[in-house]
Amino acid sequence: MKADTVATKTLADELRCALEEDEFEPYFQTQHFAGDHVISGVEVLMRWRHPTKGILPPAAFLEVAETIGILSEIDAIALMKSAEIVARLEADGYYVPKISVNVSMERLRDQELLFAIECLPNLQAQLTFEILETVFIDDLDASFKFLLQQLEAKGIGIEIDDFGSGRASILGLTQIEPTRFKSDKDLVLPLLDRPEQKALLKPIVAMGKALNIGVTAEGVETQAHARILEEIGVDTLQGYYFCKPLPASQLVNIFHRRAA
Repeated sequence: MKADTVATKTLADELRCALEEDEFEPYFQTQHFAGDHVISGVEVLMRWRHPTKGILPPAAFLEVAETIGILSEIDAIALMKSAEIVARLEADGYYVPKISVNVSMERLRDQELLFAIECLPNLQAQLTFEILETVFIDDLDASFKFLLQQLEAKGIGIEIDDFGSGRASILGLTQIEPTRFKSDKDLVLPLLDRPEQKALLKPIVAMGKALNIGVTAEGVETQAHARILEEIGVDTLQGYYFCKPLPASQLVNIFHRRAA
């Protein structure tokens, strides 16, 4: 227990230093239309360029970042840096349909969020905020509902991430009225080995259609995954079958090859 406490304290100190040294950077994973696999957008996934451990994924630092109250700052960095990168892509003549940025509940309740949005570069891409399904969405207070209305007025979409992990209800979906939800990858990955997974996903997709909510499937690792998901009506696909999360320099190469 003492060793764990020391490790957490060390990580917390390193995270505060990482903010000062600008060590957080956005990576990007492409999303694709189910029918023709044309790029439908990109999701922003933050990485920590640790001075000794290399590139670290969110799982290595998000829990401690939330505990010490700096998650909102990391979210702010993700939003600004990714918007600047997409703005440069657009200036170079590339078309990015949509950019999805993960936003914590802490950030959504930050009074500076709306001001930060006003400071973003002008984008042709639609900006969407992804919030985790594990955020309790069935008891939305008036201030949060008002924020969602303000975001909608600015043309910003709301997406529910990891849908199917157990917390969101149909009532919650109708209150938030998201533009899209993403099925949890743990529902998608077993599709090839467990045929019953298809029966689980079908009603989820049908519910999205009934509520006029787009459906994205994460965890698409093979062509067979993509084919099955297209058959049951998923709108867009995301996963290693298309590409792994990439730094900005490699994302440019993908759009360059697509434009060639």
